[in-house]
Amino acid sequence: NYNVTVTNGKASVTPASLKVDLKEVHHVYGTPAGSSAYGYDSVSGLTNGDTGLVVTMSSDAALKENNTKTQDVKVGSYGWEASLSGIDGLASNYTVTYTGGESYVTKASLNMVLDNVSTVYGTAFDATKYGYTLDGHANGDTDAVIRGLIGSVSYDNKGVGTNGKATGNVGDYVLGIDGAVALNNYNVTVTNGKASVTPASL
Repeated sequence: NYNVTVTNGKASVTPASLKVDLKEVHHVYGTPAGSSAYGYDSVSGLTNGDTGLVVTMSSDAALKENNTKTQDVKVGSYGWEASLSGIDGLASNYTVTYTGGESYVTKASLNMVLDNVSTVYGTAFDATKYGYTLDGHANGDTDAVIRGLIGSVSYDNKGVGTNGKATGNVGDYVLGIDGAVALNNYNVTVTNGKASVTPASL
């Protein structure tokens, strides 16, 4: 009794939700972490037999100059962004949300080595001879740049005499500095020098 016309329906497949918890990455100032430092701690939401998710870094705000150098050390973290691959149709089949992805820059180690000085017993030390060398420059920082950040240095020479005397007795004494050297991007270790008092001629 009827001529039947079939109007097809629509079967829709909507994207699944995928949550990727990105790894926390740590760089030492001037030494970017390698690619193996990036990745994910956990993934939830893969379905339909999908496996083989690959997470790589697409950008890291803690890095600069084509990822060859780091930004300055700061309180808190920078962040990095991921690129996903390894699963066919990933972009269309999933709605991806990210957590984590902090990127930190920690201080590099810098050694400040004080020069050795000497004087003859009874002759005051020449303060212009005080100095130091630096070992551990990072991130392209020059010696002049770091010295500018350090500024003036107050030396503490244990060979200087007391009670009106120019020097202590003949011998070797510690030449150090007053206080600590604080730099934003470096942990500074001071290696003391030697202040020698040699015999006077009589």
